Order: sequence, then C-alpha cells, then structure tokens
Amino acid sequence: MNMPELSGEVVVLTGASSGIGRATAYEFARRGVALFLAARDRQALHDVAEACHRLGGQARILVADVSQFGEMERLARNAFETAGRIDVWVNNAGIGALGVFEEIPFEAHEQVVQTDLLGGMRGAHAVIPYFKRQGHGILINNVSLGGWAPQPYAASYSAAKFGMRAFAESLRGELRRWPRIHICNVYPSVMDTPGFRDGEISPVAMSNRCLQSTIRVVRPGRSRDLPDSHGTAFMSVYPPCCRRWCSAFRLQPAQRQPGRSLATSGSATIEVIGQSVRATRGRAAHRWPLSFATAAPRHAGSNGRRCWSGGRQLVGAQGQVIAQRYDLGRELVGKVHDRCLPRGGLRDKVESFEDCVNLPSWAAFSHNRRGLTGKTEVLVSDTDLGIMDAGQLRELFERGEASPLEAARAALERIDRFNDTVNAYVVVDREGALAAADASTRRWRKGRPLSHLDGVPVSLKDLTESVGLPARKGSLTVSEAPCERDSPPARMLREAGAVILGKTNTPEFGWKAITDNRVFGATANPWDTRLTPGGSSGGAAVAAALNMGVLHQGGDSGGSIRIPASFCGVFGFKPTFGWVPEWPRSKEASLSHLGPLTRTVSDAVRMLNVIGRYDYRDPYALRGQPADWGEELGLGLEGMRIAFSPTLGYARVEPTVAECVRQAACRLETLGAVVEEVDPGFESPIRIFNTLWFTASLAVYREHDERQRRLLDSGMVADAKRAERLSALDMFYALKDRARLTEKLEHFNQRYHLVMTPAVAVRPFPLNHDVPPGSGMRDWEEWAPFSYPFNLSQQPAASVPCGFTPDGLPVGFQLAGGKHDDARILRVSHAYLAAFPPAFPEKLDLARARSCTDSPEPYRS
Repeated sequence: MNMPELSGEVVVLTGASSGIGRATAYEFARRGVALFLAARDRQALHDVAEACHRLGGQARILVADVSQFGEMERLARNAFETAGRIDVWVNNAGIGALGVFEEIPFEAHEQVVQTDLLGGMRGAHAVIPYFKRQGHGILINNVSLGGWAPQPYAASYSAAKFGMRAFAESLRGELRRWPRIHICNVYPSVMDTPGFRDGEISPVAMSNRCLQSTIRVVRPGRSRDLPDSHGTAFMSVYPPCCRRWCSAFRLQPAQRQPGRSLATSGSATIEVIGQSVRATRGRAAHRWPLSFATAAPRHAGSNGRRCWSGGRQLVGAQGQVIAQRYDLGRELVGKVHDRCLPRGGLRDKVESFEDCVNLPSWAAFSHNRRGLTGKTEVLVSDTDLGIMDAGQLRELFERGEASPLEAARAALERIDRFNDTVNAYVVVDREGALAAADASTRRWRKGRPLSHLDGVPVSLKDLTESVGLPARKGSLTVSEAPCERDSPPARMLREAGAVILGKTNTPEFGWKAITDNRVFGATANPWDTRLTPGGSSGGAAVAAALNMGVLHQGGDSGGSIRIPASFCGVFGFKPTFGWVPEWPRSKEASLSHLGPLTRTVSDAVRMLNVIGRYDYRDPYALRGQPADWGEELGLGLEGMRIAFSPTLGYARVEPTVAECVRQAACRLETLGAVVEEVDPGFESPIRIFNTLWFTASLAVYREHDERQRRLLDSGMVADAKRAERLSALDMFYALKDRARLTEKLEHFNQRYHLVMTPAVAVRPFPLNHDVPPGSGMRDWEEWAPFSYPFNLSQQPAASVPCGFTPDGLPVGFQLAGGKHDDARILRVSHAYLAAFPPAFPEKLDLARARSCTDSPEPYRS
C-alpha cells in the first residue's frame, strides 16, 4: 500500500512511550513528520526521539502527564508556539484495567477513568482552541475495541472507552461549523498494550500495519478534507495466529474467530476476514490489512506474581491485574517467545530484546539530564508538589508559586495515603510539621529563608534523637517519652528551616539488615508489600521511594543505608566516617555512618550540605568536609577509572541481580568511564565484622536486666550469646585484620578511582525473615556481603538504582571510594542517574498489601 507523504506536518502524540505510541511515532517519522512526543517517562521519550531522528523525522520531547490539565495546556501551547500550528493531535495515553468490579479497590477504577477518559478530554480541551484559530486540525482518540464491545472484567475500562465514543460524537456535533476540523476514533486493539519498549519488534504491536491505518485516517490525500471524516474509524482485532498467545495467558478477548461478527453499533459492523478487517458503515465497506492484536493478561503470573518489570500495577484479590502501566519483563517475553512465535523473523528479534526490563514506561523526573543532539527539547515538567525534589520546591518557594505549608500538606497527604500499608513512619508529627512549615512560609514571603532547605519536608530515623519526639529505637525496653535533646542531624536540619515530618522505622537498635521490631511491626517493600525493604534504615528507604517527604536521614553500620536503598530502588549514601556527626554514638561507634536516602543525588547533596558539618559532641567527628558536597556534579566521567568487581572474589550473587549490575557497568562505559573487571584481592571479612558486631549486641544485652532481656529481639540475643564465647585475643586479631583490610582497600584506590559491586547479593525476600527462606543462611551478613567491608574501612559508599529483576524488583549497584572521595562517588552516581533515571512506585500493589504480622508466603529463589 502506498502511503501519502506527510513531510512538514506537525503531530502531537501523547503516551508516546507505550507500544502503540512508539509504533505511531516511528511510522510518522518515516514520513517526515515534525513530532512532539509527550509521556511521563523522560528516558523512554529520549529513546523514541532518537529512533525517530534515525528514521528521518523531527522529534521534540515534552515530559507531561495527561492527568494534569495544566500540562496538557502547556503541551499544546508549546507545540503551537514552536511549530506555528498543530495539524494532528493523538490522544494515545491510557491504561488497561481488569478485575471484577466490586472486588477491586475503587481507586483503580478512578485511575482508569482519569487517564483513559479524562486524559483524552483534557487533550481535546487544550488543542481545539488552536484548531479553531488555524481553521483546521485532526483530533485522534485511541479508543480501542473497548469502545465497541464491553470487555469482561473491565467495567471502568469499558466505561472510559464508551465515554470517549460519546465525547467524540458530541464534539463532532459542536464542530459542524468547522468542516476542516475532524474528530476521529481509532480502534487498534481489544485492550491497551502492555507497552513494549519498541513497538516494531513485539508480538503485540506491529508498527507498519498499525500506523498505516492511523495514517490512512489522518491523511488519505493531500487535501485537508476527509471523506466522511466525522465518522472515520479504523478497527482491528485478533488475527487467528494470536490464538496461541491468547490461550497461553488465559486472556478473555472478544470474539476472535475469522468470519464472526465482533461487535455492532448503529450502522457499523466489524468482522475478521482472514488476515484483514472488514468494517461496514451504511452502504460503504472498507477492508484493510489486519494491523494490531493485543490484550492485557488477566493474571500476572503464578501465585499472582507479576510478569511485568517496573512501572505501576494494582492487583485484585484473586491476583488479576486491574491497572497497569509498564513494560514487558523477560519472563513474559520468554513466554511469548517460547509458546507463540515461529522460528526465525520476529522470534529472533524478540530473543535479542534485552533492555525492556530495565526502564519502565514511566519514571520520576530528573533534572540536569544529558541533552540529546538534534532537535530534541524538554518543554514540560511535573507540577505535583508531592513528588517534587528539594531543588524544585526551593524554586517554587522563591517565586511564590507554592509555599512550604503546601509542600508539608502534600507530604502528609502521601503519608496518609501510603503509610498504613507500608509502615515506614512510626511517628508522624503533624502538628509540629505544619507549625514549622507555616513559620517557613512566613520567612519565604519576607525573602529571608534560613537556608536552601528552608521548608523542605524531611524525616529522621527512629534511632536519631529529636526534641519533642520519642526515639523508641524499635525496642520495648526504651521509653515512649519525648526526647529532650537534638542529635546533630536534627539540630542542623531544624536550624536550616527543614520541616521534620516524623520518625521512620528501624529494627531494634538497628542490629540487622531488615526492618521489623516488636514495637511497631515490619516495614513493607513498596514494590511488593509481601517483601522486606531491607534495613536497618528500611523506613527511610520506603519513605524516599514513595516521596513521603523529600529528604530522609538514615544510619549505616554494616550496610543499613545501602541495603534498603537497593531493595527499594532509591539512592543511598554512606559518607566518609566522621564527616556527618552522630551523637549519642551507637554501641559500635567505629562502624556507624549517618547519611541520606533520597530519590536523586542532587537531593542527597542538599542534605549533606546541611548535616555534613562538624559537631564537637561527636568524639569521632572530623573536619575537612567539602564546602559544597556536590562540587563535582556535572563534570562527566571521562577518564574515571572504575574497578568492577562482581563478587569481590568471594560472594555468591543471584543471577538476575548480577546481570542487572553488569548492564550498569556497561552503561558507565558508554558515559565515558574506563571500567575494568578486577577484584580488590581480599578474603571475606565476615569474621572480622561479626566479632565487632556480635560484641556490640552483647554490650546492649548486658545493659538490660533479666526482665528487659526477655523483651529483646531473639536474633540480637543469639548474637550476644555468640559473643560471650569470644576472647580478648579474638578482638585483638579482629582489629588487626581490620587495619589490614583498610590498608588493602586504600592501596587499591590508588590504582582505581572507585570500586563497583552489587549493592546486595539477593532480591528482596519475604517479610519477617532475617535471611531468605530456604537459603540455608544464618546471618544477614551472608546475603549482604558487599556492604560491611566498607564500614570496616570507614570509606564512603553509595547504592545506585540500576534497574529491575524480571519479577519487577529493584536492583542497585554499589560505588565505593577511598576515604574522603565522597564528591567523586556523588559525581559518578549523579551522571549515571541523569542518563538512566530510576522509576519509583506511585501506586502500591494492593493485593500484596497485608498485615505486617501475617505469615509470609514461601520464598522462591
């Protein structure tokens, strides 16, 4: 079929990061269209834009959310002001929804209507004034066959699609006076695509055929007048070859047999005829090659486990997916590959499709992102106070466009929304936070803020003392009375004007690398609430992942910042020992570092610029911190020598974790770093660490009387009992070997600027277990072998989110440097996350939400 040329036409496409969106963009690019690509995932938009440039099109990216009307208005305004006109606007953004109506949370239905129906209406409301101003334009609504045939288990989805049909008919009636403005519905699928990273090479979306139909609707000829354009629609359904795919995933499609009528509505009938679709309206019959076949799976895998990777998902009580927006993970790709595709051709392409698991189709917004060459521009950014970083909030405060009081309320609203499920906060000081935010608002109005963090919502770990708030330390043996003194981080943040929201959960006295205790219960992982977020700063990591506050203070004596940062997909940083003061000191003071857990490196720097200052009360405190902890951000990675050690020479790592980290090492090379695979050359220091750690537990144990000892965590008591068998000579040799380890690492850092390892050796495992069930392990140090060596050496180290396992769980890699190399670690971490922004959970997996005291399900390694 010869398609008309569209060179010079201006097309705005929402939902450009989805499978249909990519297919649409590529077909328009092949025809020389000037594209404005809009979606919420900036990295995905850059990928699509680069592909469009290679195909000969012009593409500008616009980070925007269809659920925000202001962003749709800016999208239309920017496109019109940049290009001078808008010829075509495609409302493509949407989500699927499956589940028995009354058995699933109503917020899932609201989400579908908000995106699929109101999102399309927002786009139309934004662009039609420009169509009228220029006298022409084509609005295309991607309605899908859900607008023709109600979908089983998809009430809200069908409601949204039928609503779009009625909305389009109403618009057509209103626009009769403008004969060159056309409202068209395109029906390319039974359900929305799960969103392959590349629409060209998936069994779900075949761009050539799909978009030929769309372009036929858009431009059947050079004239702007479309024949019967106010009723134009393209419809396509399941081809016979997709039956295997449907049955393999227990799909519930509409009729899909050749020759059977799929749906009737008024004078329109849709039929499958061999490998083509025949659409009849009145006397006119149109027949086109079959272009699209897709559905959303009713079940996300065995036992309700998701086959998807990243993004967001709501799951009903029976395990069925009821709302989704993310990419196909390797598990689903493998199933499609093995069960459904013939040898050669498409099967071979899918087999090499590796990056689909690493970058979900939505992500939080990241500033200072590397720019693309060519015509790519970022024109729209997010405006929700609840997910803004500290830098964005400061800019709004300075301009008077938002206030610290509004930011505090937004953070408290997110705590109200999420905390009952994840149990990240154990104390929420609502009254104190609002009072502090109100005072900050008055300072900003007078133009006299206390610092760059004035008015920014923050949290403190429950091991950290803060005036007026209790510090239970996760222990039944500690008083509930409010503290009468501020620790250094609390004092410094308060003096900077930060708004302290409350205290985050920790295991008892921070003794282990998961987060549960007998006072407040367990904290749940936001990506799968059946699983642990790690610890001991698990509450802070979960709060960062869900942006329940912007900056979160943690502590790290053996990995307690980096482990939960990796398990929750956020950035966590352990500074050089003594550079962030701590007082009162922990029982094993020489291991303990305080630091930030945040969504961005820039936010971590902002927090360090406040808390990373000398305090005389800490006997181990050091001077010499950088005046600006972020002094090297943005310098690039050219010439940076990084030693990549996948195992440190002794650790066993889960294959899915190892693969994700190896891909991150390759990405660092593409950013200019020199990465060499090499081990530092030391044996596992677990004996050294446990000698010190168990002795600290013994010190805690002996400070309590017999009644109190019965209230202590049994695991900590067991460690204390093991320490009773240690001698003074054992401690002497442990300290001697610790010094040798530190010497080796410092010498190694003379050859390499940084060391890169996995942050943790395993995926997150079920709640209420100290080690992965069935692993044969006894101590948490066995599954976290990469973190505590750098506490022994007192060197700085970070956990950097780098992707997801096939079952959708976050993975992080660790960067460690020599003492006082903090700025270098922050520089490399920032460069990586600017190039490969992480994803964050905006919706919790409600089917997996359970009481923290429930028995966990079996862990499958």
